[in-house]
Amino acid sequence: MLLGGISSSFLPGISVMGSSTMGPLVLPFISMVIGVFIFPVAGALWARKGAGESKAKLGVSTLLVHTLFAYGLLVSITLEVPEGYQTDIGPPIQTEISAPEKQTLAAPTIEGLNYYEQGLKLLEDRNYPLAIENLTGFININPKHLEAYMARGHAYASLEQYDKALVDYEMANQLDKSYVWPYHYLALTLRDLGRYQESINNSETYVELRLMESDVWSETEQGLGAYFHMGEVYFQIGQYKKSIEYFDKVLEIDEDHAVALQKKLEAAGLIE
Repeated sequence: MLLGGISSSFLPGISVMGSSTMGPLVLPFISMVIGVFIFPVAGALWARKGAGESKAKLGVSTLLVHTLFAYGLLVSITLEVPEGYQTDIGPPIQTEISAPEKQTLAAPTIEGLNYYEQGLKLLEDRNYPLAIENLTGFININPKHLEAYMARGHAYASLEQYDKALVDYEMANQLDKSYVWPYHYLALTLRDLGRYQESINNSETYVELRLMESDVWSETEQGLGAYFHMGEVYFQIGQYKKSIEYFDKVLEIDEDHAVALQKKLEAAGLIE
């Protein structure tokens, strides 16, 4: 026991063992195991020795051999510190866990994921009522999932339920103001509802955000579509000069765009 206490300073495994629940029983157990082998042999030799100094020397030698063997076994089983323990303190080292990356969109839960995936498939198959049913089930579980609102808005718009589509696109826009697509679909839906100025406002925001992403966006098919939409809406509210301005942008991207050219000529004919 004394040797174990001294050795703990340079054999940290002993201190770890001693701090465990069964640790204090280890040293007596080692002593007993070694004694099982040594003391019977020593007893036989003791019986053959004569009285006096010889027996005294045998007793000392037996204790010394027992101590050395017990200490050797103790060292062998405590030489290495168990992984996860500090050598100076003793308690296990807690592994550092990295914090999860911040997500801009809510991650779908396991319970709702089937609703979401099935809703998208039904939307692709143009089964809009069932798509709405599944997406609604998903949204009830994940009320802040932006893309689910977008998908359900598309389903409502395809059924020409523009008021309900508008609610979903507005919700998606509230969840992330920097996300461009809600502005685009808000503009289309507001146009279909006859709310032309609000449609223009959303279209302008959509175009502004897309141009911030890429200077050449205005030369793409998406740019052409946005400019044509704005030309049509300005035409509807009688702002024919603004309408011609956007139809010209369309024709800069595609000079053979027959509908834009026709609309431009109509607008020019209506200018007083």
